[in-house]
Amino acid sequence: TGEALNLGTIRDNAEVTSLSIPFSITRGPKAITDLTIEPGTNGTLSAILRWTNPIENIDGTPANITKVEVYRNETLIHTVQSPGTTSSLTDNITEAGTITYKLIPYSNKGAGESAKKSAYIGTDLPGKVTNIMLKAEEMSAVLTWEAPQEGMNGGWFDHSSLTYTIVRLPDNTELATEWTTTTYTDNTITELNVYSYKIIPKTNIGVGAESVSNPLLIGEAISVPYQMGFGENENYQIWTILDVNQDEVTWNHYDAAFLEFRDCMRYTFHRTNTADDWLFTPKFKLEKEKAYSIKFKVRQGFATDTEKLALYLLPETDPNNMEKEKIWFKEKFDNKAYEDFEVIIPGPETGEYTLGFHVYSD
Repeated sequence: TGEALNLGTIRDNAEVTSLSIPFSITRGPKAITDLTIEPGTNGTLSAILRWTNPIENIDGTPANITKVEVYRNETLIHTVQSPGTTSSLTDNITEAGTITYKLIPYSNKGAGESAKKSAYIGTDLPGKVTNIMLKAEEMSAVLTWEAPQEGMNGGWFDHSSLTYTIVRLPDNTELATEWTTTTYTDNTITELNVYSYKIIPKTNIGVGAESVSNPLLIGEAISVPYQMGFGENENYQIWTILDVNQDEVTWNHYDAAFLEFRDCMRYTFHRTNTADDWLFTPKFKLEKEKAYSIKFKVRQGFATDTEKLALYLLPETDPNNMEKEKIWFKEKFDNKAYEDFEVIIPGPETGEYTLGFHVYSD
């Protein structure tokens, strides 16, 4: 009739970026059901489609299906005339890839609802490896994983030509190419750092989906003297954080816009839970009959923060399984400026140690 209904007013300088009008088919048969796609074996460029044809029109009347149109990526490739209860079709393609098939049934009431399904046809690239595990054995990194079971796009890939490229992070060192087994030992680590490893599968047709292992602190203990801050270019990742009470409020690297708080490790006060959180330095080599000086600075974030801080000399970073030697503690700090502290260690036994900053409550 041309009658218009005012739904609202678009104000000045407004932009209309999209407009959709709800649409549904009210005639013709219901969509086909039970559509399956069986890709050709071993990467063959073919697919078998199987489906069940509808027996009713959308309006509930019996449907006499006259034909079913089959589209590949929106291009009509075949029409099945006078189909029965179930139908099948073999489609041969010329290039591997993800194919979307759309099927539209017809009855004496016209075109019906469409049904779509996608599958990767042909030889695929390898998918991601699974169950990656990185562990340290003395100064070496031992990496294990399981081979991918499906292609990067869910298709078949050639397992017989599967090899791996292994890259160490964060230094992006390529350690191996054409690696054929699912375990690798890196004996080339010379510096203490947090390492992870990238595993890239590939076959004779190309490179697949990469995966990255868990990060892990590996390497020889640091020789003193040692000095480090927590600025952007500092390797503070080699410090270890332990949230003993597991309340997810613990030490974190802080780089906020407030200049007095920038570039530090900070513990955030919890209003209900008691604190029990550790910040461990990397391992150090210390020698008997030598005294060592430890210098650091601390400040209270806000006047309402009431946690206490202690410093321990430790042979390992597990507070449930270590000999704790408290070498310093303080119960209250200035919340206006940093305070400088120095602790002297009077000659420990020769060995490897870590320093543990323990924040705790009463």
